[in-house]
Amino acid sequence: MLKLKAILNVIKPCVESDFYIPIKVRFGHWNNNTEPRNCLGIKNASGTSLFEIGLSEKSGEIKYITLVLSPKICSEMPLRKQPVTTKVGLPAFDMQEWEGRDYYANEIVDFQVYLKDNHVLIEFSPNEIDLTVVNEGYAFGFDKNKFLCTIELDLSNTEKDLFEESLRTRDKL
Repeated sequence: MLKLKAILNVIKPCVESDFYIPIKVRFGHWNNNTEPRNCLGIKNASGTSLFEIGLSEKSGEIKYITLVLSPKICSEMPLRKQPVTTKVGLPAFDMQEWEGRDYYANEIVDFQVYLKDNHVLIEFSPNEIDLTVVNEGYAFGFDKNKFLCTIELDLSNTEKDLFEESLRTRDKL
């Protein structure tokens, strides 16, 4: 999984979700054709769920997060202790393990997606959250070893309606 390297300045997110893609958020402006990037695809073991995280090849900065295919949505949020530390900014990840790899890498993780009111929690690991990095309504939770465990989003009513409609058509809600 991804390991935190640094916390950069806050970057305004742009939500680009639609009926086909339940969650797609882009951070900052970037040129698809000129800026090198890597993409981590996180799939469940059966291959029926897919979450992607796009990263700058050089800085490790998050460029986008996309929930392409969702597992069944849970309505009860897991109980978690409050994180020890909260910082403001956008996470950047250690890119050393990407050296010599293709643009796209897959990891098998049985991640969960929770929805309660307008709050979405995507959980990659049940590890205890030690640090939360908050960027404009998006929170990234890290364990004591600085590995990404959760991403939390606060959706507008319009975004929530679109998210739910997309999930209903796929019997995930």
